Order: sequence, then structure tokens, then C-alpha cells
Amino acid sequence: MIPPRPLIRQVHNASSPGGKSDVRVPRVFSVRPWLRPWGLLGANYFLVTVLAVAGMFAVRSVGGEAADRSHLALAPGSLVGLMLVGAAGALSLAFLVCATGYRREAGDGRLAPRWKLFLLGAALGGAAQALDWGQFAGLNLTTFAARIGHAARPFGAAGAIVLFGLFYALVPPLVEEVFVRGLLFDSFARHYSTGWAIALSAVCFSALHWESRNVELCVVSFLLGLLFAAMRAKTGNLSFGYGAHIVFNGTYWVVWLLGGHGLPFEVSELLR
Repeated sequence: MIPPRPLIRQVHNASSPGGKSDVRVPRVFSVRPWLRPWGLLGANYFLVTVLAVAGMFAVRSVGGEAADRSHLALAPGSLVGLMLVGAAGALSLAFLVCATGYRREAGDGRLAPRWKLFLLGAALGGAAQALDWGQFAGLNLTTFAARIGHAARPFGAAGAIVLFGLFYALVPPLVEEVFVRGLLFDSFARHYSTGWAIALSAVCFSALHWESRNVELCVVSFLLGLLFAAMRAKTGNLSFGYGAHIVFNGTYWVVWLLGGHGLPFEVSELLR
């Protein structure tokens, strides 16, 4: 086990008594987990899977045949499934943050929003999505609004759409940023160099998106993961990743919504 880095670093100063002076240096990488980085990653995957599956069975037990008919899946293909995975991820993160003592050590503002960094990240997220102009072809807000108006339960459909959008755009980005660029990145930087911490956290971020079997998304996630982690190392804060990640996911939601493809099962059913 590597001993924790001190809060005070001794800096040589010939003009001070004894040749040294106490200079307070902010500790950017200060996490001291009882698990090494790969243990944290494995524990997170295990906890998320167990909690999500348990939640799925609980929903099916309460919902009965109605839940079975909805083909509940632990993926964005189901609104309930997406919420279960998001809730499981948040619970797993909360447990790991408390268990490793990261809650105390991250009290220096690295998890708090800094709005200039957030807006800079949001601009980057929008620019990254704008590079793929093809995904915006054929999107029609008027047609989709008319589809909602002609649905059997228009208010229910609109509510499900808003819930899906808010959840998809906010919850996964916040949970993933705090875990990957917060707890996991600090742990990598504790045991390896900063460069390796940036690269390894980007690999882990890409792996989190492999469930879609979308190679292009995994490559994009890796490249964005490198940038987010580099900004995390440079600024000591997660706000850049917050902004970029939220805008990136929010754009996907708009494309899914107006394109009519990849919508959760519950939303598609309400729009019939």
C-alpha cells in the first residue's frame, strides 16, 4: 500500500530558518481507497449488476404480467430499465465513495460545478455532435408534436418523453463523471503517473459504453474520455466533463426523439 501524500509539502527555501518553509499545496490526487483502481472498477460493475437485476425482479413482482409484457430490459430500450440502471449506478457510487473515504477527501471543491468550465465543456459537447451532420437529417419537430397530439394518452406520452430526456441527459453523465473522472481517476493517479491515469480512465469510460455494441460510440467515448480526463488533471475539477457529457447525451435524446428510432418501449407504446 502506497502511503498517503502529505497535505503539507516541504519546499526548500534558503532564506528561511533551517532551509525549509511550509508551503500549502492543494492535493489534487488524494484518494486513499482500500481498493486499488481495478478493484474499484470490478466492485462497481458487480454492485451495479446486482442492484439493477434486483430492481428488475422487484418491478416485475409488483407489476406482474404488465411488466412482463413490456419486455423489461436493463438498457435504454426500456425507460424503466434505464432508470433501474441509473439508480443502481448512483447507489453503487454512493457506497464506494463512502467506503473509500473519498467523500471526505473530495470536500475541496473538485466535484462542485464551476460554471465557466461547465459552459466550455457544453460547447465542446455540442461541437462534437455537430460533426455528425447525418444524424440530424430528417428530424421534424412538427411531425413529432402532431404524433404526440394524436396519441391515445398525449399527456402520458409527453410526460414519459420528458422523464426519459431528463434522466438520460443528467443522471448517467453525473454518475459517470464522478465515478470515472473522480474516484477512479484519482485512484489511478495515486498508483500510476498522471498520463497513465488519463489513458486508463479513458479506456474504462469506453468500456462502460460497450453494452451498445457500437464500435463508433466506444471510439468516440475513448477520445472524449482522454480529453475529459486531461481537463480533470489540469483544472482539478469535473465541471468540463459535466457540461460536455450532459450536452452530448441530451443531443442523442433529441435525435432519438425526433427520429423515432431507439425510443424506450414505454414511450413507443404511448405514441401508438
